[in-house]
Amino acid sequence: MSEQLSGNPEENNIEADPLYHDVSEKLLTAWGTSTDELGSANIYRTAEYLYYSLYDPEEFARRGVGQSERYPDRLPTLQKELPSRPEIVPEERVFIERVRHALTRETNYKEALYPETPAALRAMMETGPTIIWTAGDMVGFPERDIPGSKQQLQKIVLSEFNELRREVAEQKNLPPNEVMRVAAAEDKLALLPEIFDGLKERDRQHITILEDRLHNLVAATELGRENGFHVSPVWVREPRHGHKIPSGMTEKDLEQYLIIQNIGEIIQPLKTNAPEQTAFLCDYDGVLSDHQKRILEQNKAVVRALRAQRWL
Repeated sequence: MSEQLSGNPEENNIEADPLYHDVSEKLLTAWGTSTDELGSANIYRTAEYLYYSLYDPEEFARRGVGQSERYPDRLPTLQKELPSRPEIVPEERVFIERVRHALTRETNYKEALYPETPAALRAMMETGPTIIWTAGDMVGFPERDIPGSKQQLQKIVLSEFNELRREVAEQKNLPPNEVMRVAAAEDKLALLPEIFDGLKERDRQHITILEDRLHNLVAATELGRENGFHVSPVWVREPRHGHKIPSGMTEKDLEQYLIIQNIGEIIQPLKTNAPEQTAFLCDYDGVLSDHQKRILEQNKAVVRALRAQRWL
């Protein structure tokens, strides 16, 4: 299911909007601010901070939010006035719900997939049960009265993996959930014990883990081996996190990992040397989906939504 665009060229080419760059910069800064605050991405808080940035920038000072030694430009970006005033200033709650809808229902996440993703995902599903193991906005932070938006699930729905899963399930005469399923949470490492228990019940002895963040890969590999699995760790060393090596690790330590530059490089090894009874834990963001393209699609969806409401 991809985003349906209107026949209006100005709407379809939303990047030509005179406020596109400024609003996109504010949205990205609101994402960073809320993620640093909560420890995980959260659309509700991001939309809240975007609202203040657009219509009530002094709220950041009142809340003491946005100051960052690491990112000194963050607060000035959030408080910077747009070159023009909006036609309509919406109610905060209405604005937040509209932004949540844009980011979970109207963003073209399929467009952000790496070109190699469909073939690689098919190869994994044809080889063994595949779990898309992903961290991000799910249930939110109820203890702080901050709701979740289940964005991680919606990313996968809008990436249109279900049709691919259905084809492989029919080919293998298996229920779709036995071919591919999703395990998503704000803290995905906390999901591993339940995932491993489920794989043991299915008599899977081998796990291939594909991850772009090396510290997650190290933790998952260690826990998998502690649970009696033979683990093949694959570091998808894409540019955003490819330089981040945990403290204390050496180049010698990296020799235990298969290091690839993009997900497509996993296809040939699966065809020629796939372990029997293997299962896959595969990250989504950064492994199947391009971070920069995803930001672009999210920006376009939000700016288009705000412009359509005359809130810019």
